[in-house]
Amino acid sequence: MNLSTKVLSAFLTFSLLFLCGSHLEAQTPQGINYQAVARDADGNPITNSNIDVQFSLLSGSANGTLVWEETHSANSNSLGLFNLVIGDGTNTGGSAASFSDIDWSGDDHFLKVEVDFGSGFTEMGTTQFMSVPYALSAQSVVDMPVMELGELDDVNTSGASNGDVLQWDGNNWVPAAVSGGGGAPSGPAGGDLSGSYPDPVIADNAVTADKLDQMGASSGQVLQWDGSSWTPEDVPGSKWSEDGSDIYYDDGKVGIGTDEPYTTLHVENNEDMAGSTAGEVDGENAALTLVNPVNLGAGAMTGIRFNVSSVSNTGGAIAFERTGGQSQGRLHFATKSSNAVSNEIPIRMTISQDGNVGIGTTSPNTLLEIANPSGSDTVGLHMLGSDNYIRLNSWRIGDLGSGGIGPGSFGGDMAITRNNVPHYTFWMSYFRPMPDNTVALGGLSNRWTSVFASNGTINTSDMREKTNIQNSTYGLSEVMQMRAVNFEWIDRPQDGTKIGFIAQELLDIVPEVVVTKEKVENRETGEVTYVEAENYGVYYSDLLPVFSRAIQEQQAIIEAQKEELDKIKQVLKEAGYSID
Repeated sequence: MNLSTKVLSAFLTFSLLFLCGSHLEAQTPQGINYQAVARDADGNPITNSNIDVQFSLLSGSANGTLVWEETHSANSNSLGLFNLVIGDGTNTGGSAASFSDIDWSGDDHFLKVEVDFGSGFTEMGTTQFMSVPYALSAQSVVDMPVMELGELDDVNTSGASNGDVLQWDGNNWVPAAVSGGGGAPSGPAGGDLSGSYPDPVIADNAVTADKLDQMGASSGQVLQWDGSSWTPEDVPGSKWSEDGSDIYYDDGKVGIGTDEPYTTLHVENNEDMAGSTAGEVDGENAALTLVNPVNLGAGAMTGIRFNVSSVSNTGGAIAFERTGGQSQGRLHFATKSSNAVSNEIPIRMTISQDGNVGIGTTSPNTLLEIANPSGSDTVGLHMLGSDNYIRLNSWRIGDLGSGGIGPGSFGGDMAITRNNVPHYTFWMSYFRPMPDNTVALGGLSNRWTSVFASNGTINTSDMREKTNIQNSTYGLSEVMQMRAVNFEWIDRPQDGTKIGFIAQELLDIVPEVVVTKEKVENRETGEVTYVEAENYGVYYSDLLPVFSRAIQEQQAIIEAQKEELDKIKQVLKEAGYSID
């Protein structure tokens, strides 16, 4: 059989010469010859080139089930011709375990051809197998052996004697002697009977409705064993009532696993908890629904109680409380703390209808609210373990919208943030304000008692950060007006005598070194204003340039006086006076 087909793709034209052949012999070849010529988009043969081909055998239709898939790597000759054998390639898929396992005698089969010239497989088309490939199914006829009777699965010829016949015993054909005359039967039983004579029994599935006698039964009766025979009897009454396809029981209690139910439905399983289940709800969207149809108003509750010793001693509970319409409400978790026999247990945790979680409160107003019902303000976290760490990605103290702090990270440092903006960063060797030059350490009315430093304090004085630079006019005159005083703090006499200046006095001499205003920031708007300070302060470091200028002026006076004194000494010396 020859089949010539041209298939046009985006880049090439592929001409197929489909040659299939096989001979019906004692050993049928497990393969189908395939020959094709590869051509480019202009119809010219693609010669002496490597070509990857993929064959797919489909069952039923051109889009049917994939039975076999294999790939080949072929080389075209000088005419573009290449030859392959379907069945000899590398298996890459399909339902058949091997090419020889394909059932050619079943549905129609189709061949899909795909070719790869280097940019991926391109489908060339799908063609139905016709006659020749189905010669493969003749293999079963050519190789069919001559079967012996004993090779049949349901025939047992062992123990057969001359003159015996094969008799069906309900499962197999077995040897049996032909019974003659009016004697009792012997051997294996058959038909509706199983076993062997003289004591056969009724075979499975042998008793059917049309084989049973009425036996005096009335409509609706059943056959019931009375200890010696089967007799017609009425169906015993049931406590369950039917309503369509539903059944119900509305009088009394139902026990499963117990004959003394405590509640409307009592399910009991006395096995160890680790390996027992008293009840189970299965299904893709399985759910156990609890409904309170009696009290439908706010405050109505339904839930689950957990008891160990008896139904009158509840140790824990999960309860849903309705607070609004359409089953809107909150979920309570309760546990018992005392050893008294009681069903009254306090609520420990609540999840509100808004998703807030409350511990110690049933009305949480935040995502997590922890309260101590006893009135104590202490809320503790006690960590047990080798490291005793509390690890949190981020946390806050206070309301960060208007204030408060929250530690986090900034550039690898620890940070204290406000409004999600880092205000302080610190590590093992430093503590820094962020951003630069905006944060004060203490205030005029919020002072530190002492500040200790091993290397002193540093004021930035970089020329690149300064403008309007002028020589200071303060000097010796102002220093001479300053009054240095000894004093004691009124509210800290224990600190002893201090040395310093009076801010109000310096205000009249060098006002730039006196701090009389204090910065106040509006936490809602961020606006900064300056108000009269309750206590005045002094920039003591700013007095250093004044003292330096005073020393310079004083030194100039000394130098001038020295020069004048030297002149006087020279005059006296010339006058004959001896000057030591």
